[in-house]
Amino acid sequence: MSGHMVRGLVAAIAAIAAFGVSIGLTQPLLSLVLEARGHSSTLIGVNTTVQFLGIMVAAPLIPGLIRRLGVLAVMFAGVAISAATLLAFAGTESLVAWFAIRFILGCAEAALFIAGETWINQVVDDRIRGRVIGAYGTVLASGLALGPLIIGLTGIAGALPFLVGGAIIAAAVMPLAAAVGTAPRISGHPSRGPLALMALVPLAASATAVFGLLDAGVMTLLPLYGTAIGLDAAQAAVLVTVTVVGGVVLQFPIGWLADHVGRTGLLIALAALGAAGMVVVPLLAAVPLMLHGLLFLVGGMVGGLWTVPMVMLGEKFRGVDLATINVATALLYGVGSVIGPSVLGATMELSPHGLMLAMALAPAGLAVAGLAAAAGARRAP
Repeated sequence: MSGHMVRGLVAAIAAIAAFGVSIGLTQPLLSLVLEARGHSSTLIGVNTTVQFLGIMVAAPLIPGLIRRLGVLAVMFAGVAISAATLLAFAGTESLVAWFAIRFILGCAEAALFIAGETWINQVVDDRIRGRVIGAYGTVLASGLALGPLIIGLTGIAGALPFLVGGAIIAAAVMPLAAAVGTAPRISGHPSRGPLALMALVPLAASATAVFGLLDAGVMTLLPLYGTAIGLDAAQAAVLVTVTVVGGVVLQFPIGWLADHVGRTGLLIALAALGAAGMVVVPLLAAVPLMLHGLLFLVGGMVGGLWTVPMVMLGEKFRGVDLATINVATALLYGVGSVIGPSVLGATMELSPHGLMLAMALAPAGLAVAGLAAAAGARRAP
């Protein structure tokens, strides 16, 4: 790859890392802070939902902004607003204000989400797409993992975790500044709307919704699951860390596999393995080493439910259609993330282990649907 392309990919991946830190820090941190203030898991889930409503509301607007302002300008704005919202959380304890701030944060995250993935998939050759997307997935998962690590180092009291997170997100401005002039130009109008494009790739599209549900469940409710089974706040945050680290370590190998095996079959296998791992988690809850190892593997499988669909979409769509299908995936991710905390949080009111069993249903359903579609395709003349 040329130096021009490398600078651009570094900038796009840095912005995705900022998105990862934003999600990875705010979801467990705000959940733990709200819990410490005496709020119920149901209210915490609803508060989290607002962040993903922001993603869903802003997502359809992003391709138009990319066409008018350019990919790079949209990413600069996303980084700046994300960092500013972290400072805003530190400046107030008002629950009403936190709802508004989380909505704004979701809008900024939508900008990073869509612009970054459009840039990466637009410029990468299909022969190495899986490995590049795998590297991108590794960086995204690293950002997600860094959030709980920040909590472990700073605790949840006071402004410090918000200030540290805001500073790390703001650092993404430097590689973006170095990439001026390298971003792809996106112009024209899509051949179809987001829903029509999504209908062309139903399994990949569905996987992004499942990923959103599981990602929100892990980031928001897994810390609460940890405290419910007897861990303190720092130990509970470690559960999130080991899960996300599994995504960090395993995304590049999954991307490599996506370049060498059937991508549909790989997606089905990841969903089935992830569901099986979640079912087993309650059986190992009292054995920390084995629990951490299993969550590591589950995290890798869950991360693959985003990585492999991104490879599939980049293979099929280009230009403004690629930006538009990324809107659809952002909306589906948002739908999954909106449903996840509220529904999964309610299952914890019945039993802490209900969280894992409820989470397993989504990837299990995805695997069954994928197998049914593959069987139907084989039967078709």
